[in-house]
Amino acid sequence: MARINQIEGSDIERLNHMQFPQLLAVLLYNEARQREITKHGIHVPTKINVADGGEDGRWDAPLAPVSVEIPNAFTIYQIKADDVAPAEWAEEVVTTIKPKKAKTRQKPKAKAIKTVKPAVAEAFKRKGCYCVFCSERYNTQQINSRVKKIQAAIGKVDPKYKKLPIQFLDADKIATWVNRHTAAVAFVANALSKASHPAMRDWR
Repeated sequence: MARINQIEGSDIERLNHMQFPQLLAVLLYNEARQREITKHGIHVPTKINVADGGEDGRWDAPLAPVSVEIPNAFTIYQIKADDVAPAEWAEEVVTTIKPKKAKTRQKPKAKAIKTVKPAVAEAFKRKGCYCVFCSERYNTQQINSRVKKIQAAIGKVDPKYKKLPIQFLDADKIATWVNRHTAAVAFVANALSKASHPAMRDWR
């Protein structure tokens, strides 16, 4: 950390697979508290290594003004606590529906159908945004490359999905977000045993 209780991208990278989704929850709930939003549909499951339909968290609440971190009143978050190469992003947003087995051999075999994952479809239907929350640090070119792969993958299923806004938050952008919330700074510092003052050890 460059300054006392100043969170950097390198700190975000050190969070483990349980702490990282918890951080998103801390950030979203603190945003709601700061904006004085009492009724909302914020949800972040603590388990991310399970089938999720392309969703690991969501912001579903009034939003004014929008921000880089919460770009839409309906924002779906996909959490990635590790590095995902650009070419691998298609698997994160597109799924394959396998046809049911024919009861008789006479019927021709149906082909598998590729479709966007449910969370992507919901974000599009509600004119929302799909946001990647990633613990790795990337430069602008690397981020843009991943965003383009996501757009290409969903656009290949149906060109209309290319209109879905995609946001990508890497570790550095997340650190900037964290530093705007004392509770989030305390959470990260406590998770990494770097809290410099007893008061900073309580992030709740």
